[in-house]
Amino acid sequence: MNDLKYHRLVGSVGPHCENFPTDVRVVQSFLSQAGLYAGASHGRCDMQTIYAIRRYQSNFMYSPDGRICTGNETWKRISKGVPYKPCGAYDCSVVVPTPVEAPPKKEVISVVTEAEMNSYLGKHIRDICPIQYVGLNNCAHFVAHVLKIQVGLLCDLKSAENPKHNPDCVSVRCDEIYNTLNKRDLWSSMNFPPEDGMLVFVCPADYVLSNKMTNRPKKHVGILCAGKVYNYSNSTGKVIADASPEAFLKKFRNPGLYGPKAELFYGLV
Repeated sequence: MNDLKYHRLVGSVGPHCENFPTDVRVVQSFLSQAGLYAGASHGRCDMQTIYAIRRYQSNFMYSPDGRICTGNETWKRISKGVPYKPCGAYDCSVVVPTPVEAPPKKEVISVVTEAEMNSYLGKHIRDICPIQYVGLNNCAHFVAHVLKIQVGLLCDLKSAENPKHNPDCVSVRCDEIYNTLNKRDLWSSMNFPPEDGMLVFVCPADYVLSNKMTNRPKKHVGILCAGKVYNYSNSTGKVIADASPEAFLKKFRNPGLYGPKAELFYGLV
């Protein structure tokens, strides 16, 4: 039987897993059937796949880890076709534990291209958001749409009734994204070359305690691509690109913004 639904996983799928292409395609197929994954079944465990797994797990796990393997609860449920039903139980402020084992060597595939990022330049968030939601935290809102990040309360997880005008609506925050990334730390501590698709955060250094970002004002996030930091400028109401991470930091160290104690942090799935 060649139908993917009859395939048994050989290994595991998710962050720091084996991620055999056949296994990943099976998982992507099930996630697509659950309405959580809109990408192609290409067999690569990319950011979109991992966040779709975590979103599925949010129905029954307090701290989704984005992993599926034979015998675990996630595989038992998704392989039996148990549907995903938004329940609001996922607390995205909970840090997903980072495995201590080294990730397997695999081909590095960029999640963004310079042409794609340039296509966002000058756009208002309402031109990027499918439901044209405009509210607080537009920098994180922009990043979440571009990288298909589903944590916290993204616009399409709001009230199904008139979500654009719900007074309780606030979109996903920088700290929610940072705290659910599998690899994150001070930019100056990074011991590998920066990668396209990497998240670049800036905030006062004391906002990050024990490598967990607190929920306080004065935080910003962008996406690194081709050496530039693409980010949503709240002051101009459009997507811009800073020439480099250093230029990005220098801008926010201005006394009128975050001040001299601002620092850069990076984040990877």
